[in-house]
Amino acid sequence: AVTSRAVFQSGADGQDRWLLVYAQGDATAVPDLQPVRNCRVGRAEVDDDHGILVAELLFDRALERGETHLIEYTLRNSGPPYPRCRSTHYREFRRPVREYLLEVRFDPTAVPARCWQYANATDEPPARRRLRLDSGNGVHAVALDFGPGIFGIGWDS
Repeated sequence: AVTSRAVFQSGADGQDRWLLVYAQGDATAVPDLQPVRNCRVGRAEVDDDHGILVAELLFDRALERGETHLIEYTLRNSGPPYPRCRSTHYREFRRPVREYLLEVRFDPTAVPARCWQYANATDEPPARRRLRLDSGNGVHAVALDFGPGIFGIGWDS
């Protein structure tokens, strides 16, 4: 499962939704989208052949310009079959973001040998930095004033 929490700031009056595009990356069924906090699922389209989900996450009300709104949702794989693990999790940003926190937690029976964060911004060469597991078998990475580009965590089993 992947749980995401995001804070948005409205650039104009009337913004009432966020468009989620999630690519599973293989031919297994896409995960179920479950709204957790301050949103509900609107229109959604699924392409199981390519592992892609596109869905509207509707806010409880339209926002005013400059207003912030926090949402939380979970994507849960129902499996089996489960998607192949690619030993990475990342997010692609089309626009700059002030702050992005990514945390990956591992089952105690599947702790990786090495972890690293990576970033590939369009105007910078790819960067990679080693991460150390914490006492809860997890790692995290923070991107500040990042994007557009890709920011993620990778690992070796």
